[in-house]
Amino acid sequence: MNNSIFEMFKIDKLGKRIFVRILFIVMVLLNLGLIIYPIGDTNFDAYVSWMNKVMENPSILDNLNLDTVPLTDGNIIFLCTVFIVFMLDLASSWLYTGVFIRAYRKKFEPEKAIKIPKLIFRLFILTISCTFLLSIFSVFVLYLFLFFIIIFPYLVMFPACYLSGDKSFLESFKGMVEVTKGYYMINSRNTSIIVCCYLLFDLIIRALPMNANTSLIPFLNIFILLSLGRYVGIIYLRMLKVPGGMMVIVTHKTDNDVQTPDEKN
Repeated sequence: MNNSIFEMFKIDKLGKRIFVRILFIVMVLLNLGLIIYPIGDTNFDAYVSWMNKVMENPSILDNLNLDTVPLTDGNIIFLCTVFIVFMLDLASSWLYTGVFIRAYRKKFEPEKAIKIPKLIFRLFILTISCTFLLSIFSVFVLYLFLFFIIIFPYLVMFPACYLSGDKSFLESFKGMVEVTKGYYMINSRNTSIIVCCYLLFDLIIRALPMNANTSLIPFLNIFILLSLGRYVGIIYLRMLKVPGGMMVIVTHKTDNDVQTPDEKN
């Protein structure tokens, strides 16, 4: 496999390419639809004004209850739709990872390839579970942001462990740590590159006129998520072929080199 940094951004390089193109277009249109035709009330002026008062006088929070927070039913509906679309965006990245690993195994290790119905079922379980966990622990992530960054190189491997069919849901928690041994710094570097690329292009796009950046941001978001999904698939197969990562010295090309599904023998 071509292990260059640029390989993880070649999201169209998977099988006959039709799957990736359909996935990309559907997710971009879904995100554009949320921007152009939002569901619910997008006017948060009352909430922003209330937050400014809280910043000036934190004692307001002493008697806080749900009735005092100026969020309309429409605001809540809008926030729920944003969260749902966000989870679907994540699911598209996980789906790419699962399909990438399956395509590789279908070609080189057919006995290990997960069945499509099983892959879809596991994706559904993963999405529902993460939706539930994120809705509960999202507040704590803000307080434990540094800790989240530290464990992120492990967390990104969970979908690969589970959607590949190699581990059960609970076993994947242990599996993501085991396969990352020797690859932690590589994962940290490459995921940081993806995040930095996103931040750079997001900054450039937001400097464009409003109509342009509104249209381009969904393209960037989905491209980056699918790039992350591709990277996770590539590195997971590499981890299985060469356990220990940088601790293993490979002096020449061997059968341990992973090929992407579209590469010929």
